[in-house]
Formats: sequence, structure tokens, C-alpha cells
Amino acid sequence: MFSATVRQFIAASLACIGVFTVGMSFAWSAPILDELLSEDSPIPMSSDEGSWLVAIIEIGNYMSPIPGAYAVDAIGRKWTFLATGPVTALSYIIAMYTRSVLGLYIVRCLQGMAMSVVFMVGPMYLAEIAEVSIRGTIGTVFQISLHLGILFTYVLGSELSYMNYQIYSLIVPIVFMATFIFMPESPYYYVSKNQDEKAIESLKWLRNKTADQVEKELR
Repeated sequence: MFSATVRQFIAASLACIGVFTVGMSFAWSAPILDELLSEDSPIPMSSDEGSWLVAIIEIGNYMSPIPGAYAVDAIGRKWTFLATGPVTALSYIIAMYTRSVLGLYIVRCLQGMAMSVVFMVGPMYLAEIAEVSIRGTIGTVFQISLHLGILFTYVLGSELSYMNYQIYSLIVPIVFMATFIFMPESPYYYVSKNQDEKAIESLKWLRNKTADQVEKELR
């Protein structure tokens, strides 16, 4: 139905909804910080606590690389990537209901954990599903999605109330989970696990070729 190039761009684009999500997470605190520091704040905090809210995402970044590195080989690139969706969604749900600064710190740590894993597994997945001729082009989708997510957050946060901001933000990881789950696993992951039949099925979809044709690529 679709050419190999289109199929690979579909898989990359749906994967990069997850990248878009962590771009949103990176900038999440910026457009609402003034509201949180105001007298009418839904969650009153001091300026020092506001500074920590921005910075504490880095603690989350340090928490997930080792388990993430284990997961990419244990359960695969796709499922490790997909697992960042529930983590990010949970962060927005907590942000909707918490009324404490500590709760917001937990939100930022969860966002940082998801971000670190996406930065690790995202380029790996994109490189492993793409043909050499379009690998560089597909790689640019990662950076574009990241910065679009940041831009989207600034626009969204400046126009919505605190609660509506969380609700609309929550939609994005849900869309990511609902769509990327149907994409194939990296064929190179299957090869590394000696699951050649699954690797062939993955490549058949990505390359839009027969089993005999993709077997040549696996050799």
C-alpha cells in the first residue's frame, strides 16, 4: 500500500510523537512559572522552590539511563520507547491533582526519566529502521520533533489555565501510545536475539518487500 520510504517515515513520525512529548516536558514549567509564583497560584511556592522546579528535571535524567540501557536489550527498542508514554502521562495526571510543591517535583523527575530514555533509545530506533539512503533525513525528524514540542508548550501554556494546560498536555502521550504501539520493532534487535523470523517480518513491513528480498539485508 505504501512505499518503503513512506513506511519508514510513518514509523519514524509516530515514534517522534514521543520525542515531541519530551520536548513538551523539557519546557513544561516555563510558561506556568509566573502563575505558580503569583498570589493566586494553585500551588503556592517561593522563588527558590520555583527555581528548583525548573532544575530538578535533571535528577530524573540521571535516574533512568542505566535501567533504560538494560531495557533496550531486554524488551527491545520499541517497548522501551513506548514505556516513556505512561511515565509522561502519569506526570501530567499528578500535576492535575497535586496541591504540593513536592508533588510538582515528582512530576519533573518523572518527566526527566522519560526524557533521558527517549534521548537514548530514539536515535537508536530511528537509525535501525531506516535504510542507509534516508537515515540522515529520518534522523532530523528527531530534532525537529523535540523543538516543536518545546514551541508547542510555550504556546499552549501561555493561552490556557493551569488545569487545562495539564489536560491538553496529557493528550499527546496518549496519542503516542495509541499509535506507536502498532509500529514494528527494530529488526536489528530481533537479529541480536537470534529471532530471525521476527526480524524478517519487521523488515518486510519497513521495506515493503518479500521475505526472500529482506533475507539478503539480514546477511
